[in-house]
Amino acid sequence: MMKQLKLICSTDIHGYIYPINFASNETVPLGMSRIASYVKEEREKYDVLLLDNGDVNQGSPLVTYANKNESQNVMAKALNVLNYDYMNIGNHDFNFGSEFLADYIDQVEAKSLVSNVLYKGQPLGESRIINLPTHQLKIGLIGVVTDYIPNWEKPSNLTDLTILSVVDTVKQEVEKLRSDVDKIIVCYHGGLEKDPATGEPTEPLTGENVGYDLVTNIPGIDVLFSGHQHRSIVTHIGDTLVLQASNNAQEIMEITYQDGVFTGNLVQTSDYDNSQEFLAHFESVYAATQNWLDEKIGPGDEGLAVPDLIEEQKNPGAFTRLVNLAQLDFTGADISANSLYDSTMGFSEEITYRQLAANFPFPNTLVVMEVDGETLKEFLEWNANYWTMENGEVTVHPSYLEPKRQLYNYDIVEGVTFHTNVAKPVGERIEDLTYKGNPVQPTDTFRFVMNNYRASGGGNFHMLKKGKVLKEYTEEIIDVMYAYLQKIAEK
Repeated sequence: MMKQLKLICSTDIHGYIYPINFASNETVPLGMSRIASYVKEEREKYDVLLLDNGDVNQGSPLVTYANKNESQNVMAKALNVLNYDYMNIGNHDFNFGSEFLADYIDQVEAKSLVSNVLYKGQPLGESRIINLPTHQLKIGLIGVVTDYIPNWEKPSNLTDLTILSVVDTVKQEVEKLRSDVDKIIVCYHGGLEKDPATGEPTEPLTGENVGYDLVTNIPGIDVLFSGHQHRSIVTHIGDTLVLQASNNAQEIMEITYQDGVFTGNLVQTSDYDNSQEFLAHFESVYAATQNWLDEKIGPGDEGLAVPDLIEEQKNPGAFTRLVNLAQLDFTGADISANSLYDSTMGFSEEITYRQLAANFPFPNTLVVMEVDGETLKEFLEWNANYWTMENGEVTVHPSYLEPKRQLYNYDIVEGVTFHTNVAKPVGERIEDLTYKGNPVQPTDTFRFVMNNYRASGGGNFHMLKKGKVLKEYTEEIIDVMYAYLQKIAEK
């Protein structure tokens, strides 16, 4: 009996080979080790094509360590061990520079689908036609990554790279393939900017996510594998089947082909055991990562823990102040801003690199900008959009929780004093803004340090583009914090 055809697509794995929360060392229901067990079972029952949709090279402490210390790309190795057939890239795969990206693609044995990124003038991949005569089927596979990347990424990481329009590229590729195939599948490392049912925008239409636009304005797309937003989606927009899975290999997308129709599903990897056979390939880098994380940096303090992330944002404590003081000490700026992440835990009374890795999961660097008082006020007003009033209580605005959780798009600021009056209308919430006791005037100028994501306007802080970049640092924030903590310990 002929096996059915199944296409399986992972997305936003973010370096989670192991099912480990490295901050606590507890086993958690995610990771490629569970994908390995699932894929092994599926290959026994189906004809399987295995794809990845990008964002693999950033996220877990293991991949952070491996990227700096291993000659072989550990995530390329992971994809190769599982015999992936096709691959796409994500925005975080650009975080380490163009040579790293090109080397990663070169090391992965899966065929690259990336059509809208050129490296030294040549595409990093190409659309593919897959002829499956036993299923009487020809599939066209197209891969693209969000073209919004230059709005976030450091220019130095985009050397020799050209990122083309997602919409234009997909339109061109669909037109090229349509007459030669039965079905077209697009792997897009980007998400849905509108509600699938109503077509109403769910976020500012900046171009970061254009999935809805793709399937409603480009005829002929049968399936859209999406990503980037870490959402759980199986739906139809018109005649197009649209899927997206959450991050860190908690879920994986699958489509089954029968009688000319694709049916979509999300598989929970928690339903599968960890494959020890798969993990055996990574024992040495895992052990090295654990040793690295256990390095003791110095004594902490009782008040440096962050037990409640949102409460820390409402009432910034010793941890957030410590981060800002480190940034000010390193750069000599007047004002500092830093943000918290879902993995933020603060520090215990004995600080280890494990805690640093949890608190600073992104390879961000620092940028010092010159901004005037007017721009600073705009920055703070936009920042205050994070809050809303609900039943008389201050709470996070729903747009920062759904459709994508974005707690990192709120900054805690040091160097100026002000009051945020959430009861007031948006744009009028910042009161009593002073610097060193003096009211901030629109024409005052300040040296303002923040991470490179924010400095580029990330999080829709577009007013920062009016600022003047004074200095961009190459040191990652985790290294800045390491040096500052050692400095404090030596005093």
